[in-house]
Amino acid sequence: SAAEGKAQVHSVEQSDECFKIAQGLVKEGVNFYLSKPCVFETPWVPDRKLARYSQLPEGVWDLVVVDGPGPWMEGERLIDFPSGDIFELMDKMMKGGQIYVQGRVETSQLMDRYFSEFVEIVQARAGFTLFRRNGKKFDGSLKVDKLLERYKSVNYLKKHGFNS
Repeated sequence: SAAEGKAQVHSVEQSDECFKIAQGLVKEGVNFYLSKPCVFETPWVPDRKLARYSQLPEGVWDLVVVDGPGPWMEGERLIDFPSGDIFELMDKMMKGGQIYVQGRVETSQLMDRYFSEFVEIVQARAGFTLFRRNGKKFDGSLKVDKLLERYKSVNYLKKHGFNS
């Protein structure tokens, strides 16, 4: 968090095992949180279920690393949806803040599709995508769907009998 003008590092883990591993890797200077994953929907990514942590630390962020939550079990069901916490944090990202999405291809695709007016891709490689937050104020409304715009630009919808 960059709110106080000094570096703070927060690590959110979804299980006791991950929590213990993370604490073993870094001995000091990190605030650790145990937070169970859950499924949610947001109007910013329509018609999609997403995964997020049930609780996140508060702050204004200059760097967010997205590498979870990972899949989890509910009874006999494996729950595995794209990570969605970052969409909820968009208004708390500083101008120029970096968003490092580790391995979450679908999360990166959704970010680029729906949030392209607020972030730019700095680097995309196998295994990660790095975004940078621009200075445009996030007011909670999304005006751009890059996939829809691409379909419109090649008349895909009309060619396939859709009126758009």
